[in-house]
Amino acid sequence: MPEQSSYARKAKWLPYLMVPLFLIGLFMVYQRLAYESRDFYAEYFEFYPISTSSNSSPQFNEGMKAISTENYAQSEKILHSAFKLDKDPEVGMHLAMARMGEGKYWEAIDVLQEIKDKYPDYLERAEWYKILALIGLERKDDVIPLLEYYCEQPDFEFKKKEAHELLNDY
Repeated sequence: MPEQSSYARKAKWLPYLMVPLFLIGLFMVYQRLAYESRDFYAEYFEFYPISTSSNSSPQFNEGMKAISTENYAQSEKILHSAFKLDKDPEVGMHLAMARMGEGKYWEAIDVLQEIKDKYPDYLERAEWYKILALIGLERKDDVIPLLEYYCEQPDFEFKKKEAHELLNDY
């Protein structure tokens, strides 16, 4: 009986090696598809809550009614004119929500940045919604550093748990 070459001896184990490699590859494809099928924006986005001390002007109320009926275009129009008049940060936050509801993420970021610049008390809330707007824009490279910054802030409490979860998952 002729002696087997070293290649032939190794080839005998090749089918046993292929099965685990195939399973590992299949698992990696599954992980990638599971990640790509997640809508992080939809998972983490909730409309900014209406404050009890919130602006109760007729324009604000009309804009909020339009948001509640998911008429974001009308709400944006109404809240934009109200925000231009008095720059109330509560109105601005809801204006940003209307814009995000329409998919106008850059325009929402502009309002959120204006709120962050003028009203330090709204920094963490505006920052959280800016992160979500960037997720809506699929700007992962911009989102990760902002999420890390958000999670590192000891005085941020608004959606802090969600921010940590999102940072781990995203």
